[in-house]
Amino acid sequence: MPGSGGLEHRPDFVRTSRRLILMTGIRAARLSAVSLRRVLQVHHTQTPLGRSLSYGTLVIAVSDRDLTWSRIRFVPDPARTAQRISAAVR
Repeated sequence: MPGSGGLEHRPDFVRTSRRLILMTGIRAARLSAVSLRRVLQVHHTQTPLGRSLSYGTLVIAVSDRDLTWSRIRFVPDPARTAQRISAAVR
């Protein structure tokens, strides 16, 4: 966000050939990684306000011992992000 002094709370995704890495945090970066082979499903949700601001929640199903759902909030352009991740795991 312009004028925020670099204090954005926006998740960033990095996809390698084997992993999906999520970087979050305002002052201290936190990293989470999952093998692309373990990602089962990706979809997004948006409220009416989120649609108007082009933000939403990304929901990722990961195979584990039990099925795990991860919800990542405040994702810019969540439809495009979900589409890109889904294409990477195919």
